[in-house]
Amino acid sequence: MNPSSDPRALAHQHAQGAHSEHHPPHGAHGAHGGAQRAHGGHHHHGAHGGPPHAAGPNPNFAQDNSRLLMSIPRTVNGLRCMDVLREMEEQLLLLSGGRDRRGGAILTFPQSPRRERAKPEDYRRLLEYLLGVPCEDVRELGFTVVIDMRGNSSWSTVKPILKVLQDYFGSAIHTAHIIKPDTFWQKQRTNLGSQKYKFETNLTSLEALSKFIDPSQLTSDLDGSLSYDHGIWIEMRCALEDYLWQSSDLL
Repeated sequence: MNPSSDPRALAHQHAQGAHSEHHPPHGAHGAHGGAQRAHGGHHHHGAHGGPPHAAGPNPNFAQDNSRLLMSIPRTVNGLRCMDVLREMEEQLLLLSGGRDRRGGAILTFPQSPRRERAKPEDYRRLLEYLLGVPCEDVRELGFTVVIDMRGNSSWSTVKPILKVLQDYFGSAIHTAHIIKPDTFWQKQRTNLGSQKYKFETNLTSLEALSKFIDPSQLTSDLDGSLSYDHGIWIEMRCALEDYLWQSSDLL
């Protein structure tokens, strides 16, 4: 195999680059180098998957932002990529490397028929892992969540997502944007408004989402230009963690 295409070789290069930083940020993101191929109203205030897309470099993602999201992952303690591989492959939740207009990392729940059979525990494990990937500076800004309800999604499949966010990760979320389908009922809108969450909820159209997130930071399924390949993200992330896990045994 050509070393330049070997995920483990690329992971080794990423790890060496991260070590060379004087103050390397904590956390990691597959959106740097080979893995930065980025994929995924009515405003209520609270107290506070699709097919993979073409891989390629993302000229819209600033180099300093990429460095913040890609460093030494915390693999010795807590969940690793391999621990949530099954859930990751379902494409229930994506961390594409995009940022909102505040600079917060974007978590996307893409429209997917798999959402119908997803369990709250699947979401909890995925969120526990992915929320720990960006560095501390990025996490402190709070995450922006985008839930795509278009297609065949029903309100009953979105409520469990919001409940998991509220019950386990409320303090880590800044805003949850819910992209409503054309047939969204007024009753469902009222139900959302009556709920009290620790984060803001925003029921919006896809067009109005650009007020909060520049299209350059959204993937193509959300009419954006951010390039993302979910399979490559998983491959690179797992290879990087595996390399660093083995390296930690030698220290």
